[in-house]
Amino acid sequence: MVTGKFGIELECYNATQIQVAQALVNAGINAITSGYSGTNYALWQIKTDGSINGVNGFEVVSPILEGEAGIAEARKVCEVLVAIGAKVNQSCGFHIHHNAKTWGIQEFRNLFKRFVKFELALDSVQPTSRRANNNRFCKSIVMNTVAETFAKIDRCTTVQQLSTAYGSNRYYKLNLQSFFRMGSVEFRNHAGTVEADKVEQYIRLTFAMVKDAQDHVAIKNFTQVTTAKEALDTMLAGMVRRGHIGNYTAKFYKKRAVKFSKEVTV
Repeated sequence: MVTGKFGIELECYNATQIQVAQALVNAGINAITSGYSGTNYALWQIKTDGSINGVNGFEVVSPILEGEAGIAEARKVCEVLVAIGAKVNQSCGFHIHHNAKTWGIQEFRNLFKRFVKFELALDSVQPTSRRANNNRFCKSIVMNTVAETFAKIDRCTTVQQLSTAYGSNRYYKLNLQSFFRMGSVEFRNHAGTVEADKVEQYIRLTFAMVKDAQDHVAIKNFTQVTTAKEALDTMLAGMVRRGHIGNYTAKFYKKRAVKFSKEVTV
């Protein structure tokens, strides 16, 4: 069960900002149109986004959502987007922010290591365009090898050092720099989507990683070379065992991995 606060960003195209905002308002969702730098996080903002290829590109940015009620609201927004014909392509992404306002260096280290250890697993449930360093807006955070990255994480003594350990901007699969602006950690690796199930399950999966980090669940590197499937199975089994995700979420991602393993290009 998701109990924390989070926010989502959905990049799409094929509808005007006014059309999107009006459709959401008609569905009972508080929403407004906004520029790229809009900061009214009390409601849903339909923002401009110049990085999106396609007619009438836009970004849907949520207010602060919380728990299961927040997931239900996110699903409702997705259903509205589907109904008005919003589309996604390889230029679109789906980002999640999770609350980290009370975190110290140890929680950030735990999350950083967890993502690094399972980056291969997380890549396996995403299209080719979001894997490894294939996308300049969500680059890998593994620095040469997982072991070397772990060592570099351990050498960082402040959150600021951790946030810039792998680069000087936010365009990485895991963005810790959002902490200093919004008090959050941002997951940027998911491909663009307007499908409610995909949005819900990735909120649950990333919240499980956050929960493990703040509960100080031990994280160690694999002792031998591990395949993407083995890494994914290990990650999901641990999350289920600790009660941080349910069996449906685990099965959802195992099916996603099988689907992508059969596709040459996505």
